[in-house]
Amino acid sequence: EIFLKTDNRIEGVYLAGITKELFQDYTEAKYQMSELRLSIYGRNKDEWDKLAKWIVKNKLYCDNVRWMVQVPRLYHIHRKTVPNMNCFSDMLRNIFAPLFEVTKDPSSHPELHLFLQQVVGF
Repeated sequence: EIFLKTDNRIEGVYLAGITKELFQDYTEAKYQMSELRLSIYGRNKDEWDKLAKWIVKNKLYCDNVRWMVQVPRLYHIHRKTVPNMNCFSDMLRNIFAPLFEVTKDPSSHPELHLFLQQVVGF
């Protein structure tokens, strides 16, 4: 949790560094491609913006890499531990509302707009 997270005390710098090293390997291999995975948990509406900011700030773009976003099925845990999560629809709203907003108006979440251009699936 200390090193391999995007939103830790060091703002994901260690994970970004490792990821950039992978990108360099993929670029040198030329015909090697990868689909890396990141998680969105639906705990709050800002998760997408934080993740996108981490991608953009650390310049984690590579022609040989695309991102897959996974949504772990942890509602039963978040319902008990996350304030303001009263029902399953709260989690769904946190996951999908930012996507609808950025689709409708890309300037509402500019970093998320850039990140989603690299995402190939959920």
